[in-house]
Amino acid sequence: MPRPFGVRALNRPQADMNLQNITVALSIAMTLTLLGCTGGSAETTSAAVQASGEATEADSRAPDLDTVAERSTEYWKSIVAADWIQAYDFTDPATREIVGLGQFLQQKEHHEYRNPSQPKLIGSEGDLAYLELAVLWEPHHPILSTVRDKPADMTQELHMVETWRWVDGDWFFVGNDRQEDFHAEHPGLRAKDADSGK
Repeated sequence: MPRPFGVRALNRPQADMNLQNITVALSIAMTLTLLGCTGGSAETTSAAVQASGEATEADSRAPDLDTVAERSTEYWKSIVAADWIQAYDFTDPATREIVGLGQFLQQKEHHEYRNPSQPKLIGSEGDLAYLELAVLWEPHHPILSTVRDKPADMTQELHMVETWRWVDGDWFFVGNDRQEDFHAEHPGLRAKDADSGK
């Protein structure tokens, strides 16, 4: 069977090994991405949610759900511009107590984000708001250079749900989850969307 020009024949074990190398590299890169967006681990995000659970007097005002999508858009402008210090300023104060700027900045240069979609508010609970969006992500981690026969374009579209917290009259980024993981943990929000015809 003819092969496209420039494609060398691989025996089955070589092809399987290359596919495994690409899969492992992408898994590592995806983990770094999810951690890269939040600046820490899932445990850090969970701890930040718990640590900032106590409301202050300023927080007693009702959260302004009309402004959270705009705040997320501004956050993503910083990330697309690779202005990670500005992105850190959008981070929940409780997270900043746990994750310092230096730790937050680690590994950021290995991620490129483009074309974030318009964030869509899908629900809220108390001082938390949840936004769905998609963004194009391309890894530039040095480990990827060790993968043989990797695709020329490693860009992926990530679909996520962001969690934002209302603190002192403004919204701050807490973390994000893959959409399927978020909806598995919050089935009521999906049911609300289905009931409203979204």
